[in-house]
Amino acid sequence: MTPDQVKQLLQRVAAGAKKAVMARELGVSRETVHCYLRGASLLVVAAAHDRIRLVRLVAALEALAVLHREDKSEGLAWRRAFAGRWTGCGRAVQIVEDVLYAYSVRNAVVQGDGPNEWEAISAFYRLERNLVPIYLGFLRLHARTQACYRPTHIRHIRQAFDRHIESFFWRPDEVW
Repeated sequence: MTPDQVKQLLQRVAAGAKKAVMARELGVSRETVHCYLRGASLLVVAAAHDRIRLVRLVAALEALAVLHREDKSEGLAWRRAFAGRWTGCGRAVQIVEDVLYAYSVRNAVVQGDGPNEWEAISAFYRLERNLVPIYLGFLRLHARTQACYRPTHIRHIRQAFDRHIESFFWRPDEVW
């Protein structure tokens, strides 16, 4: 089948056309029609899965970064760059751009404006490529915060992060 025939098949079946009728009109077997429909549904599920993975990854990073409500995308971007402890500003700016892009795609998913599958995949992988050092940096920040301040509330952790995140980027071995 040609791409145009597949598109026509998917549109007409979605509109309620019978699969046997479509098979006869297109000159293919019903099994062929079912194969194309199964393939299409797998693509839809995979695309939805990529979007869900992106939303969950951003949510996990938000939780690790202990952000203020009004400071989500920009704050997450910079905190992630700082926690990664990159020694070059260019690398930190790259991370900020990746996070801001992922956050915009994530917002589109959450608000129902569904980005295309390639945007979701691209956003996910742009976040993922630096994930290990970012995650380890956040764990180290949390451990230091716990050891130095013994926080009893999330607000205390947020205040410690606000105080130390930039210096952690420039001098990660600094004692608080």
